[in-house]
Amino acid sequence: MSLSSKSKPDAHRSVLSIAVTPESLDAVLMRQAGDRVEMVQRFIRSRARSSALATADNLALALPDLKGAEDSDYTLEVGDGHGGSPAFLPSEFTGLGAKGNGSGSRGAEQGGGTQARPFAPQLQEILQECHALGYADPALVFTEGPPELAYVELQLPQKGDGESEKAAASVGASERKRLLALLAEKSGVSAEEDRVAFLPLASTDGHRRVLALAADPSEPVAATLAILREKQAVGLPMTRLLEAELAVYASYFQNTSSAAPGERSALVRVGSEDTLVLFFDGTSLLHGERLRSVTSYDLPETVCSRVLLQQDEKKIGEVHNLLLVGGGRLDKLLERFRRFYPDAAVEPLESVLRDGGLHLPESDDEPLRSGVLTAAVSGLAYLRSWDGVASGNLLPQTLRRRRRRRTFVWHTGVAALLLVLALGVAGYRYATTQQALEEEREELRLNPPILPQDNPDLLQARVDSLNHAYVTYTRALYVLDSLLVGSDKWIQSLSRVTSASANTGRLWLTTWWPQEGGLRLKGHALDRLTIVELARRLDAPIELLNYEDIGERRVYTFEMVTDIPEEMPEVANFLRTVAAGTLPEGEAAEGPGRLEINPSEAARAQD
Repeated sequence: MSLSSKSKPDAHRSVLSIAVTPESLDAVLMRQAGDRVEMVQRFIRSRARSSALATADNLALALPDLKGAEDSDYTLEVGDGHGGSPAFLPSEFTGLGAKGNGSGSRGAEQGGGTQARPFAPQLQEILQECHALGYADPALVFTEGPPELAYVELQLPQKGDGESEKAAASVGASERKRLLALLAEKSGVSAEEDRVAFLPLASTDGHRRVLALAADPSEPVAATLAILREKQAVGLPMTRLLEAELAVYASYFQNTSSAAPGERSALVRVGSEDTLVLFFDGTSLLHGERLRSVTSYDLPETVCSRVLLQQDEKKIGEVHNLLLVGGGRLDKLLERFRRFYPDAAVEPLESVLRDGGLHLPESDDEPLRSGVLTAAVSGLAYLRSWDGVASGNLLPQTLRRRRRRRTFVWHTGVAALLLVLALGVAGYRYATTQQALEEEREELRLNPPILPQDNPDLLQARVDSLNHAYVTYTRALYVLDSLLVGSDKWIQSLSRVTSASANTGRLWLTTWWPQEGGLRLKGHALDRLTIVELARRLDAPIELLNYEDIGERRVYTFEMVTDIPEEMPEVANFLRTVAAGTLPEGEAAEGPGRLEINPSEAARAQD
């Protein structure tokens, strides 16, 4: 199968293409280099990651039947959980080709809780790595599939004979409104009008077939971009496009394939979560099917047989070309498909992309994941400016343009004005202060102070005498403090205990006696919470708590130990304040029971 580019690429462009799956993000940073496209870096992030570390309790909640290794055995299934299912599932073929209500394939998968989960931390990490590589502003292109998107097939009457084949394979603006009404009427899919794309299919039996690609309102790309825009005003690159995986591969095939009408081709993408099968007649898409029960964990023979079953069921006929996307098991899948299709040209899509001008790093020898290839095809379509076969962008209108940073707003002017006023006030105060200093210096120069004429030895003797008196009085005050501290501790303790018990209520104290380092209290209460409240008020640990039923009433007996205050009496502090003359005027008369004391009398009483 020969593939050729139909458009000349532009130079000096870069794109970050991201394929979003329910479990992971596969991103590819690509740039235009002349006539070829280079893959600069690959990024793989898991969407199941959290900002906090998982604990053993979290694991027990996730796997409720998991016990110790000595108690039972446990088998953990890897994949989508359908490995042990029968060979033919009745619900398997209700995905892309279902007519009418196309939400059936999506509703069964909403219970996993992954489709509505944003991936803002993972995308931010990828953008930071791109910035470190020197690509600070690449265009963002996203690719999604079910369950975030719904695929619904619609049918319309065939256009007239006068219409060209190109016009019949497109969806106009007026016809788009009709298709939106038909989608809402027959499928019940709830989607915004600007988040629905229509992919023309090959016409059969006098009807035009159109595949509607509708984004779920809770899909994670829009939520992730909204979170990042809210978190950082600048720094988020411009988001160009959100496409469906099926439309990406259909657009790639239409823009690169040289297959003639009547030549049947197939594209099979085998992933770890599902398998996507597309059949083409020439470059027109005949049919697409998502096999949810077929994954890369199944045997290659199983994958081939399911593809053959789809080919027979849809009456595709003989397949002449087959492109395969298989990831790590690509070699085995190629061997089996070439055995099942001996007359067809079976080629891996990765090799076709390399031959078509996609340059991969020479050190990257391992097979590319299916998600990475999907992202690579989407980025290649953006850089090569291919015409998309689907009319419409699934990205919301509000997120398709970059948020512009406003360089000047009203509050910036207010802040600048306040800054100018503050600088003016500071400058004025500095000038006035300097002027006052100059005036003081001039006054001292004109009227110098008269220095004392006494003997320096006599002045030093006076200073020594004052220092000796100060030391004597200070030592006497320390002795007095040592005698006064704790002199009224029992009165203060009794006042503190009685006040706390009275404010608590529903208890009575029977005994209290001092012990080393505290005061032990013993009493009775009618409620345990009352005892706890008393302990909180006294900051006392409860050392004993018993109860006894007296009639229908339960009486609690408790013992607790509280501290004895070792403080200066309040009266002494008050008298010293009055003697020092620092008591505000009128404060001695404030409050009930306070005495108005004359400072001179207080000083004499203190002496």
